[in-house]
Amino acid sequence: MSPDQISVDLLPAILREMVELIGLPAVMVLVEKRGGIGLYVPKGELAEDHGLVKWIGREAAEKLQSEYPGEELEIPLALRAMTAVRNAEIKSNPQGLSVSQLARIHRTTERNIRYIRNEVGDDRQQGLF
Repeated sequence: MSPDQISVDLLPAILREMVELIGLPAVMVLVEKRGGIGLYVPKGELAEDHGLVKWIGREAAEKLQSEYPGEELEIPLALRAMTAVRNAEIKSNPQGLSVSQLARIHRTTERNIRYIRNEVGDDRQQGLF
């Protein structure tokens, strides 16, 4: 699961509003770039090298600007959504990485990786019992 495939229900209200305006992929880029810190949306013309334009493209940046001109937006970390993405990546593990490799990539412990892999809802081991 990539960040642009998450359930919008896992996002805080302000991010759900932004999804309606600029789409989930652009919102998730803003979470990645500015999550936990403020984002000032300027009133005037956006230069090509402005962060908003570089990160989410001119069209999405202008939509954001038309809705929130001159505002300082608090971009949430979206921890529930990002945790769901991380856990899905750990469970799918298409590269066949070891537990220790996954722990390093996701900056967590091996124990947590094993826990995530064996969470309720993971039916890979149901035939063992």
